[in-house]
Amino acid sequence: MWPISDKIPSSRRPKSPWAKAFERRYKEHLASLPPERITLFETEDDPPWNGKLGHDLVKTVAEFKDEIGDDPKVEEVSPGFSVTIKYVFISVVLKPGVEPKTCGLPEFYRGYWVRARASRAEN
Repeated sequence: MWPISDKIPSSRRPKSPWAKAFERRYKEHLASLPPERITLFETEDDPPWNGKLGHDLVKTVAEFKDEIGDDPKVEEVSPGFSVTIKYVFISVVLKPGVEPKTCGLPEFYRGYWVRARASRAEN
């Protein structure tokens, strides 16, 4: 189960305090979801964006966009994935001057990490 699967090599390494806290928050988030959502994240698809999880991610990103509406802090919302670590997430690009830590977006949404990052113009 992303991001805490034994199949992901980085999940087997010793973890930093930040990573341990992130894992704990993610597990708490998953515990609040219906069982069928949790089962979705136990996919064996390789890579995980193929199959049911990939289709669900696209649908969930659309729902997330609808839920946040025209948030003036958000420049772009799209499906995201890591090829090297093989996990999927909701990618949010923030408008210039908006800080990811204080933007007010949820950390997780329906089982996915909401990865907010600074505007490309600031990178």
